[in-house]
Amino acid sequence: TTATFSGSISSKRSTKRFTLTVAEGVVTNELEFASSGGSKGKRGGGGGGTPPSLDLRVIAADGTVVLDGAGPSVLGLAGGLAPGAYTWEVSGTSSVSFTLRVAYIAT
Repeated sequence: TTATFSGSISSKRSTKRFTLTVAEGVVTNELEFASSGGSKGKRGGGGGGTPPSLDLRVIAADGTVVLDGAGPSVLGLAGGLAPGAYTWEVSGTSSVSFTLRVAYIAT
């Protein structure tokens, strides 16, 4: 099973959450993102900026963080999950648009 979520975050709205209910199995997450612009007054030329970095967490219904990763695009994160409802949380301080692909294989 694969689910795809899209969204954007910024310094004012720094977190986006998505919920899925899964059976026991293995999940592979791929978070791809790019700057949303908003560079007022900055001119292009010489890539002197640091690429944006995001955090991706998978949180169980009881609040336990079961998977956690951070980094530049494309951020990959995989692991096993027990059956239940989980929240995928994307967060950061950069203004970015993102696509989160969640591939799930029940065992």
